[in-house]
Amino acid sequence: MTLAEIQGRFGRYFLTGGLAAILEYLLFLGLVRLVQPVFLAALIAIAIALAANYLLAARFAFRVKGSKGKAGLFAIGAVIGLNLNAGTTALAESHELIGPGLAKIIGTGTAFVFNFLYNNFIVFPAQAAAHPPEAQGPAAPLKRP
Repeated sequence: MTLAEIQGRFGRYFLTGGLAAILEYLLFLGLVRLVQPVFLAALIAIAIALAANYLLAARFAFRVKGSKGKAGLFAIGAVIGLNLNAGTTALAESHELIGPGLAKIIGTGTAFVFNFLYNNFIVFPAQAAAHPPEAQGPAAPLKRP
């Protein structure tokens, strides 16, 4: 995979992640009026946004067909990213050198980079281009014992 291909995937992934974040926020605002406790409204919004993010990332960001296996791997990465986000945020803020707002930006950025790399290289790896044997050069002669 070339650097240009990775950059294209990154830009498209940034857009899909942003759309999923907006969807989650809007769903949460609607659900919090209907569903209590707030934790349940947040959980439902996250689950729906995660499914939408998977579909958008597969089709648009990485331009592949999704599958149940890829969806499971995507969800595992999302859970790891969620923990990385919260942990990094808490760690950054605990040193009291920065406020919680900046700590959250650092946590979110760290998780975003992790999630992109995880999805780019594990969930949706680029398919190696198939080269016909003649394109690979002459075959080495077989040695007989």
